[in-house]
Amino acid sequence: METAKRDQKLDALRKELDLRRDLMLSKARELENAQKDNKYLVGIADDYARYYQGVKEDRIRQKETLQALSSYISNYSQGLEETDALLAESRTQQQEIMDEISRLRREIDSMI
Repeated sequence: METAKRDQKLDALRKELDLRRDLMLSKARELENAQKDNKYLVGIADDYARYYQGVKEDRIRQKETLQALSSYISNYSQGLEETDALLAESRTQQQEIMDEISRLRREIDSMI
C-alpha cells in the first residue's frame, strides 16, 4: 500500500519535473531566437547552455548509477533461492530502474 502511495507521489513529481523541464527548454529555444536580434542576450544564452550541460552531466551520472544498480539486481536475482514473491519484487524494481534509465536517455537525447 505504501509502495503505491510512494509511486503515485513519484509519478506526480516526475510530471511536475517534466513540465518544468519542458518550460525551461521552451524558454531556452525562445532565448536562442531572441539572441539573434539582441546581442545582450548572448551572456544569458551562455548561462542556459552551461546550466543544461550540467543537467545533462547529472543525468548521465544518474543513468550510469541506475545501470550499475540494475546490473547488481540482475546478478543478485540470479543467485536468489527465495520465494516467487521476492523474485517478482526484485524484477519489478529492476523494471522500474530500467524505465527510469529509458526516461533519462530520452531526457538526455532531448537536450542534445
